[in-house]
Amino acid sequence: MAQPQPTGPKKVVLNSGDELFSEIRDLNFSGVGVVLSRRAKQISAAFEVINYDSCHIASQFLFRSFVLITR
Repeated sequence: MAQPQPTGPKKVVLNSGDELFSEIRDLNFSGVGVVLSRRAKQISAAFEVINYDSCHIASQFLFRSFVLITR
């Protein structure tokens, strides 16, 4: 039986080996938000591309399946 997935905030520990940590380590606190906002936008854009591609592939598959069935 599957365990329910925890919801809510998740803590992520950053260390010196993390790319994001090395980018924000020496910044003033007011500059950290700018970097995190830019990174969040990059992640969001990448997710939209992946989501679009997977939807596009699924729709092509369904269309081709429909064409094969109706022949």
